[in-house]
Amino acid sequence: MRGRWSYGGSEHRPETIAPRVTFHDEVAQQIQREIEQFPRVEVGGKLVGTIKAPVLPEGGSLSRYLEELEIDVIHYLDAGPRARRSPTFHLPDAAYQVALFQRLEEQHPEVQHLGTWHSHHPNGLDCLSEGDVEGYFHSVNSSDHSLDVFLASLMVDRSGLAHARHFLFVRGCREYFEIDPRAVRRVRGRNPYSAIIQGYRASFGGASRAKSAESWFDSEAGKEVLRRDREEIPRLLPGARCVLKKQSGELFWEGRLNLATIDNHIIYRYPAEFPAEQPVAVVTGSGEGLQIELRVSLDADRSLRQLAHLLKLFRHLDRLRVAQGAAGPGPGRPPDPESNPAEPRPEEAPPAEDDVAEPSWSLAQTIESLRLLFGFSQNR
Repeated sequence: MRGRWSYGGSEHRPETIAPRVTFHDEVAQQIQREIEQFPRVEVGGKLVGTIKAPVLPEGGSLSRYLEELEIDVIHYLDAGPRARRSPTFHLPDAAYQVALFQRLEEQHPEVQHLGTWHSHHPNGLDCLSEGDVEGYFHSVNSSDHSLDVFLASLMVDRSGLAHARHFLFVRGCREYFEIDPRAVRRVRGRNPYSAIIQGYRASFGGASRAKSAESWFDSEAGKEVLRRDREEIPRLLPGARCVLKKQSGELFWEGRLNLATIDNHIIYRYPAEFPAEQPVAVVTGSGEGLQIELRVSLDADRSLRQLAHLLKLFRHLDRLRVAQGAAGPGPGRPPDPESNPAEPRPEEAPPAEDDVAEPSWSLAQTIESLRLLFGFSQNR
């Protein structure tokens, strides 16, 4: 499993390693300044410096290779004047960063692109997103990356480097690693790259001109909703994970009910204009003689109670199917979380009654209620 972050579910913890990693003090100071300058959006940059590494073994000891690594982060390339930022994503100005690296390389041919850093300080996420992980695997295995490793540093709060988490991706390796924070230290002294980078930044106005794309995460009300949902949704759907699509900034919960006869996938999605727009529940599932495809708009102020009611109905349906002798779900590809079944009519939204006690209906009544409320087919 490749380390997806989670608000409520169990987070995958990569294996811990301890290569020697140093950050120049100026890097730490500038990271801190960027976070303070942009308190409501993600910030980041490309880490540059030098590395001492043995030859990556083919079939040899990867552990020994990692132990002998020495990574010196001397500076970083800021995101540039055309960067786009929001509380949930960070897209740098690639052309600016390439030009700045070439300028630096002209005077310091030893410089290497070591990896990247970015922050999650505006959204409170303390681990890499799915999009982060996929992107870093792509970067380390790209022919454009000259090293066999890729360092990814995550600033989890406004303290910057002080509480940062550091991860290492290795070319050809299917897993990634977390660096022991005790193996990371700061060094002081004159920074050999500083004059070049600062001069180039000044010619473009530096990072202060970066654009930010506002999001509902930016509001205190939005943060309060997330704090509530972190507590409530895992209780309603044990093991649920909160997933961030890095490129789009889309945020949603996903999980599965532990049912005996229905293979299912539950999505609780926040729209881009939340809370002005209603959250959406997407349910796909299959079983013997049963096919479920639901996409239901929920009331923003009662969405979790409606979700609870919906999940109870499906648990009840599963128990009734067990009593009727329905077979369990067979092997196969899980439902596509991005499926887009037809939007139900407004009257098909789930009931919002305060009482979500277990229903006492028969199998036929439960199926008919789900059909009328949400619309799904039971194959004969």
